[in-house]
This record gives sequence, structure tokens and C-alpha cells, in this order.
Amino acid sequence: MNVRYIGYSSAAFIVTIMLWIIISLLIPDGGGRIETAEDFFNSRTVNFDQQLYRFVFLFMISCITVSIYTSLYQFCRRKSPELSMLGMIFIPAYLVLSISMYAFSLAVIPILDSLHSSPSTKDLSLVLVSHFITGSGSTAMSMNSLPYTLIGIPSLIFGYVMFKMDKAVKAAGGLIFISGIGYISGIFSVFGSSNILSMVAAGGGISFIISLIIMSYLFFKPGGYSPPSSE
Repeated sequence: MNVRYIGYSSAAFIVTIMLWIIISLLIPDGGGRIETAEDFFNSRTVNFDQQLYRFVFLFMISCITVSIYTSLYQFCRRKSPELSMLGMIFIPAYLVLSISMYAFSLAVIPILDSLHSSPSTKDLSLVLVSHFITGSGSTAMSMNSLPYTLIGIPSLIFGYVMFKMDKAVKAAGGLIFISGIGYISGIFSVFGSSNILSMVAAGGGISFIISLIIMSYLFFKPGGYSPPSSE
């Protein structure tokens, strides 16, 4: 395989995240932290246009993530074909769940907003939001955690395989492995908030970004890294 595809995908992910941050700063949600049903409706997150641009960026990020992990599968299978294939199984499921989650948010928010606007259904809208959006163990929280849990499994596998390679990719592999721990820890947030879980999940995200920076340099540069031969 052409290992520069890993560099391309890693660089594309970093650029997309930077663009998302810049646009989010230029178009703040204006609602603050959402903890209750009323917070949800007072927030500008009910604005369909803002949800649409978030959907576009999250869809792009999901697709680029799939590109990264598919390239990592191609890279790692030369070293450990069976283990790499096991990791690859979870990648299509991650993409399907991610897109389903974002589409669900895009579809349900205007409906809830419409219910909240009518005096006869306002109470119903508050109950639905408390159950599906803001509550501990809510549907939205569960849906948000599942895709990251799924991508955490190939992160552990590919990270482990890369960590067994030479020093050039060992650091990136270790960071990807750590990011997998962070992603999988997110599923436990469904059962309640925890500062420790939040720190682990945040550490996983940071580890992933650092690994992308390393891989962007390692695989993107001219005459980059030569993939290992199978054992």
C-alpha cells in the first residue's frame, strides 16, 4: 500500500477539526451548557441551520476517520493480518452508527422545537427532551457513546500492532492505543457523569490528535516510511 494515504487522511482530519473550531467560534451556539430541558430549548442549538453545518462537519470527520482506520488496517495487516482484520470489522459499524446519530439529531430537533412552541404539547416536549436528550443515560448520550466505543476497539488493535513495530511508528501506535482506552471509557458515561471518565475520554481524544500529527509527518513526507514485511 501507499503509506502516504495515512498521512493524507491524518492531515485532512486535523484541518477539518481546525475549521470546525474556527467556525464554531464565529458562530457560537449562544446557549451555554445544556443540563435541563429548558436549557435545551433556550439554546440556539434548536436552530436547524446551525445543526445542519454541524452535521456536515461531523459527517466529514466520520468519513475521514474511516479513511484513517482503513489505511491503518492496510498498514498493520502486513504485520498481523488476523488481528488487523478483527479491527477492521468494527469500522463500517462505526460509520453507520455515527451517521445515524447525526441524522437522528438533525431530524428530531425541529420536531421537538415544534412541540415546544404549542401550549398543548409543551409539557410533552419537556418530558421527551429530559428523557432523550438531557437525562443521564439518555438516548442521545447512549447514541453518542456507541460509535466512539466501536472505533475504540480498532484503536486498541492497530495501536498494539503498531507499537510492536520499530521506533518510527511505536509512538503513534502507543498514542492510538491510549485513545482507544479513552473512546471505550465513554460508554460508561451512560450510567452517570464522572470526572475521572471525562478526563480519560479527553485524554484519549488528545492522544489521537497527537498521533495524527506524528503520522502526518511520518507518512506524508516525501520518501516516507516503508511498511514492515509480514512475519
